[in-house]
Amino acid sequence: MRLLGWNIRQGGGSRLPRIADAVKRHDADIVVLSEYRGGLSALRLCAALHALGYRHATTLVPPPGRNGVLVAARHPFLNTAPSISDCPNLIGW
Repeated sequence: MRLLGWNIRQGGGSRLPRIADAVKRHDADIVVLSEYRGGLSALRLCAALHALGYRHATTLVPPPGRNGVLVAARHPFLNTAPSISDCPNLIGW
């Protein structure tokens, strides 16, 4: 399994075609993009990822002007771990 993690810096904007090309070259099974932003750029980014075979994705949509994380995968996600609320020694930030 190949994993690609990348900070795309403020949503990618005009760099989205180059970001998609780089993701294609890395040929990862799972892509984790930090500084993902919602809006039109997000729609374009998701369409580009879908065209590359990343048919499954999840994100917490960040509020306007804020950054989030997008996880995209070629295969479906399986929930096999307990939720974080089930951790007995959880320490908050």
